[in-house]
Amino acid sequence: QRQMCIRDSNVTALAKLIPMVSPLLEKNSKAVFFEDNTIMKKFSSIYGATKAAQIHIVKTWKEECKSSTPQIYILRPNPMPTAVRARFYPGENRKHLQSVDIEAKRLVSLLEL
Repeated sequence: QRQMCIRDSNVTALAKLIPMVSPLLEKNSKAVFFEDNTIMKKFSSIYGATKAAQIHIVKTWKEECKSSTPQIYILRPNPMPTAVRARFYPGENRKHLQSVDIEAKRLVSLLEL
């Protein structure tokens, strides 16, 4: 049941959402997606597989939109001390993780504004 939910949210929903949203995006629109460093870590097989599929869908869409709208960005955030990360890495020393504020500023700077 949980595996189906992850697949449905990471893959199926995205595959349905892109064709619905794409025609609504105006000139110079930006679509931002996030890669994840955890996809090749132990205990993340289903999540990792769905994230890999999700990124493949986005990269394909990016190729299809090369000369038109929107600009598609795939960003890879550095590890941050978030609640989601705490679930993936219980007991991790969070002292060495990047501040959420600093990482957000770095990611925004990558979006050719």
